[in-house]
Amino acid sequence: MLALAQALVTSAAVPATFGSRREADANLATAAAYRGRLDGRDVAATWEAVARQWAAVGNRYQVARARWRQTEAMLSAGDEARSARAAAREPLLEATRIAAELGAGPLLRELVELASRALITLPEDLIPDSTWVPVGPGANGFGAPALAGVPVIAGTRGAEVRATEDGGAPSELVRGFVGEPPPRRADTFGLSAREREVLALIAQGRTNREIGERLFISQKTVGVHVGNILAKLRVSGRVEAATVAIRLGLTERRTR
Repeated sequence: MLALAQALVTSAAVPATFGSRREADANLATAAAYRGRLDGRDVAATWEAVARQWAAVGNRYQVARARWRQTEAMLSAGDEARSARAAAREPLLEATRIAAELGAGPLLRELVELASRALITLPEDLIPDSTWVPVGPGANGFGAPALAGVPVIAGTRGAEVRATEDGGAPSELVRGFVGEPPPRRADTFGLSAREREVLALIAQGRTNREIGERLFISQKTVGVHVGNILAKLRVSGRVEAATVAIRLGLTERRTR
């Protein structure tokens, strides 16, 4: 179907400089990039080219989406070197900046969450407290249903319910939807932030390979984290670690 669509656009004999043709070409390039992604051929250079095509059209939202996918492709290449993450930070910053300027809350939330998983720090000024991000299922860490228009802070650890503008506590309406935040636990058994992320994924039943793909780290690194977690929790296996973690609330999302 994609090849047929490309043939039809080419046969239309519309000059490549025309706006309608450039938009059609950008849509076809995007579709081809997604097909490669589904086929396991997710190439950062392909998404970079797609971003440039949308930039030529003037569609900044699509530019941001292409940069988002470019970042994912770069991080999924398997290189854990700091240089690789530094390179991935540039397209991620561009996407985040565009999403913030456009007020594209759901996209901004995805980008912030990606930065968190990849341990890439985003400038605070790109994610001001005034950003309104729609809350989706589980996005705020409490398993709440979608509640459009609730102001939340898009922090590096995910969205969290924000206080009212006068600095007071969240309204009763907000509490009715999301409930009270889980209590902080002072005792985390010496687990680092990364180890808690790995532990949360263990509790979900993820394999080391799946955890590595999720956090953009190698299976060997995951194995090191798992070993440290078992030692710190003083348990003998993953199932026991997950049970202890859930019972003690160690896998709950924490506020900043």
